[in-house]
Amino acid sequence: MAVFTADDGVQIHYETRGDKGPGLILSHGWCGQRNHWAPQLDYFSKNYRVLALDRRGYGASTPPANYQYSLEREAADAAAIAKSLGITDATVVGHAGGFPGALGLAAHYPDLVKRLVLEEGVPLGHTPAMDELVNGLIQNISGPGFEDAMREIGRAHV
Repeated sequence: MAVFTADDGVQIHYETRGDKGPGLILSHGWCGQRNHWAPQLDYFSKNYRVLALDRRGYGASTPPANYQYSLEREAADAAAIAKSLGITDATVVGHAGGFPGALGLAAHYPDLVKRLVLEEGVPLGHTPAMDELVNGLIQNISGPGFEDAMREIGRAHV
């Protein structure tokens, strides 16, 4: 297990496995931690550089004082850790409570996120920023360019 200190002093604990291939970033849900991804770390590390982190306040990571959830902050944490590890093209998986942060990572760091998998998503509140984010993603896969957009989202590394 390694530790990354965020710009606000919070310590984010994470684990990486695999040293070849594209990145795979795993974001756990509520009441979860990086260890919940142990089988995926073992399996995917054969072909991917896998990063599983304890989100702020979960597992071994420290909770910041007066913290209120922010998908932008969660995205910034994951992006900073990925950058420090040299991960530049990643598939991001967000499970349950990790869904919003994974979505934020794709929206705010599109050069990092090449594919996005969201499962068992949580309801996202209707705020102007969230509506803009979701509408932008929908526009990318809508209209006459739908097939090309979906191919790009699903393109696998060879």
